[in-house]
Formats: sequence, structure tokens, C-alpha cells
Amino acid sequence: VERGVPDFVVPFVRGSAFWPARTFARRLWGIGSEAQNQLSESGAADCLPYYSDLTRFDRGSEGYAPDGVLRFLYAGRYSFRKGFDTLIAAIEELRSSGSTAKWTVSLCGDGDLKPLLAEKPELADRVSDLGFQELAEVPAVMKRHDVFVTPSRYDGWGMVVPEALAAGMPVIATHSMGSAQDISGNPACLKRVEAGNAQALAQAMQWFVENKSRIPELGKEATQVSGNYDSVAGAQRFAALVDEALS
Repeated sequence: VERGVPDFVVPFVRGSAFWPARTFARRLWGIGSEAQNQLSESGAADCLPYYSDLTRFDRGSEGYAPDGVLRFLYAGRYSFRKGFDTLIAAIEELRSSGSTAKWTVSLCGDGDLKPLLAEKPELADRVSDLGFQELAEVPAVMKRHDVFVTPSRYDGWGMVVPEALAAGMPVIATHSMGSAQDISGNPACLKRVEAGNAQALAQAMQWFVENKSRIPELGKEATQVSGNYDSVAGAQRFAALVDEALS
């Protein structure tokens, strides 16, 4: 549901959804730590996040900030849940900051909040709408950008964060995004902000604008962090959990 359900309904919905697992499963696997914690209420649970073949996102020789222009990228639905309105407000704030630094934002997707762009013609010199892209085209789009922004109000996990990291992009995410929360060690290539806070998002974007010389270094770290979510790591984790469940 786009804007959520009443809080008092959630326990009943969750209880009904988890009944088969509580009744028949030997062990429960949650996609991310938050799901693991929820499932733990119903029995023994482990964490098994999403994994993917991230080699297709390898940046290769693609550089950063050509001609000194830092390129932000948003990829996802233009919706309230994805924080698209927060992003537009943050772009407005960043644009009005008075900074002479060069930066642009590319939007990749579609959704019901797309009219927000038409209401902000003053952003046309900074924002490009790439529209919906097929999944096979997304890696190439990511490699042509420098910093990924994903301001979701809620995202159960979100493979897009490891994908962006694999493309050598530092990421700005929210504390409400499962994958961003699960990445440990507080790496410099990942900045987390409060969901729905346009000012905090604008400040995080401003940091990258002012520190664009550090993007290549942060991009290398991002690639290393993403390795924890590659299909090889996933196969090893899956095999270990199967062995544990059968022992």
C-alpha cells in the first residue's frame, strides 16, 4: 500500500502472513535483518538477503565527473513511498544554495509523482528525465553516473543499493531502506539520512558536490562493499543455511 496501513492493522496482517511459516517451517529465512527480527517472533530465523550477479555493473574504465560536472542518479518509481517528492525538494534546495559547483541529476523511472517535474520548470537546467529503462539497460545507465540517490520512505530491502555500489557509485540512502541498514562497518561510500527529510538529503548531496575529488576513492570502496552481495557470496550463504537447517 503506497501510504501504508494503520498501525493497529499491521500485527494482524503479519500474523496471518506468518502462520504457515510458524506452523510448518523448520527454520525461517528473512530477507535482511529487519525481516529476520520479525520472523524471530515466530521461531528460529536467519538472515538471507538478496544477491545477484553484479559483474554486469562493473564500471571498467568509465571515469567520474567529466568536465567537472558531478552526475547524481535516481532510479526507481516516481512515488511517495520511494521518496521522489523528497528528492525534488532536495534538488530545489541544492540549486538555491548559491554554490557555483557543477552538478546534474538524472531520473530513471516513471510513476504517479512525475507531474512534480512539470511543476518545477526552473529545475530543467539541472534535471534530466531518462524515463523508464529496461532492467538490461540499467547497468549502462549507472556506469555513466557518479553518485546514486535513493530516498525511500520504506523499502523492505532494495537490491538497487548493492547494484549502485557495484557500479562504483557512492550511495545516499535512508535509514528506512533495508539494504542500506544491513551494510555494516559504516563505510564512507554510503551516507544514510532520515527518510522524508529534504534538507538532510540536500546536505548529503552537497557534501559530494564539494568533495567530488574523493569520488574515485569512494567508488573503489563501494565496489569492495558490493562484493558481499554478489551471487558467489549468496551461493555460499545459501549452502551454509541449508546445511544448518538439515543438521
